[in-house]
Amino acid sequence: MNAVWLIILALILLAMSAQPFFAEKRKYHYKAKRYLMTRAESDLYKKLSVAYARHYLIVPQVRLSSLVDERIKGQNWRGALTHVNQKSVDFVVLDKHTFRVLAVIECDDSTHNRKDRIRRDIEVNRILSEAGIPCYHLHNSLSKTVDSIKKDIDKQKLKH
Repeated sequence: MNAVWLIILALILLAMSAQPFFAEKRKYHYKAKRYLMTRAESDLYKKLSVAYARHYLIVPQVRLSSLVDERIKGQNWRGALTHVNQKSVDFVVLDKHTFRVLAVIECDDSTHNRKDRIRRDIEVNRILSEAGIPCYHLHNSLSKTVDSIKKDIDKQKLKH
């Protein structure tokens, strides 16, 4: 009788361990987002393009993992990649001819006052600083003109 129970238990355990191999992969569902950027980001993009398109490329919505290299000797690079791959920046300023990353520009609207966003911004600033990429934060850009945005950025050293 004990042998029968052991065989039944073994069959149950075998069936449970084999289940992931036979289970169909979960299919996630998606729908298109209506807009790539928020209204404030879209407005700022247009103003940045007017101010800087002659000298720079302005690229919106870039993953942080596209800007920094996580493969640093002595660290868990997979963990480091996962950490940055979950974050994106609003705009990346590129040299028009070489595509070299010159700076990041963040459109800081009211959501950046939330505790989770403050922590996120501190961490993104730390990562970019460590990588040697300047990060400029523009506040209330919807109410600013192209010239005032240009002055704000130029004060922070992005010259053309």
